[in-house]
Amino acid sequence: MLTEILKLEFIMAMLIAVGAVMKTRGKITDEGQACLTNIVIDVIIPCNIIMSFIGQGNLDKLMESLPIIGLSALMMFLSVVIGKICFRRMDPEIRKLAEYGLVNSNALFIGLPVVLSLFGNEAGMLQSLYMIFVRSFVWSYGLGILAGKGSSLQETLKKNLTNHCMLAAAVGILLMLTGFELPEVLTRTFSYFSSCLMAMSMLLIGCVLSGLDIGHVFRADVWWFNLVRLIAAPAAALAVCLLLRTRPLIAAVVVIMMAMPSASMTAVLAPRYHCNQQYGGLVVATSTIMSIVTIPVWYLVLRLIYGL
Repeated sequence: MLTEILKLEFIMAMLIAVGAVMKTRGKITDEGQACLTNIVIDVIIPCNIIMSFIGQGNLDKLMESLPIIGLSALMMFLSVVIGKICFRRMDPEIRKLAEYGLVNSNALFIGLPVVLSLFGNEAGMLQSLYMIFVRSFVWSYGLGILAGKGSSLQETLKKNLTNHCMLAAAVGILLMLTGFELPEVLTRTFSYFSSCLMAMSMLLIGCVLSGLDIGHVFRADVWWFNLVRLIAAPAAALAVCLLLRTRPLIAAVVVIMMAMPSASMTAVLAPRYHCNQQYGGLVVATSTIMSIVTIPVWYLVLRLIYGL
């Protein structure tokens, strides 16, 4: 299995490199990148979410998996506490981005493809359940970190109810509960879109990394963020899962999600909320690159502890 994960990481690196080269050479413009992002978020990921629920069991299986929603809430609370403690001495303009980057990980573009590749479709279903609370938290408290105040309940509910990924999770749960089988033409269509997830996600990550300024990579505050984001946060998550005697596959998904790099939105939202845009780009780029090493390490730790 170690060989397989190393192959996966190498494939991810090559896909990221293609995206970076295409963006650097102008083959992918800013407008094109935005268009591809919309396709991934609004079409490919929802199809992948629906496919992750199909064939995963019945009501008993769903009830067995529900604890991951409670764990996701606990992980968000844990992220807030870790951020408040570890980043308290940073400049306020940078501290907001660091705290937001700790709360909002790249669970969509990197997390979902990784858990599917490592643990299979059931893990994909668990990841979709995990993200239900996480998305709500990021849209409310997460944006409040940057803006200085949280979103209203009405705004949060609206975003939840109209988000394509949330709707896809609802459809997937309904299919799982009822055992209803979609027509083959729909299943195959969803499957074709779903199979694009890894390539398209890594391509977009490469676009984000293409603007990395190598001269600023060795900033102490950047490396401190990466230490907290990629090492301390998943270590805390693993400790909680061990303490609660969490089911191995659920624990694996939770730890891997907490080990994800910062979401690209950390850099995208920086100028909108008058934060340090350079720092936002640096933490996204460096945490993504470093995760190519740290994710396999966490996978090996999980295998050692849980025998996955």
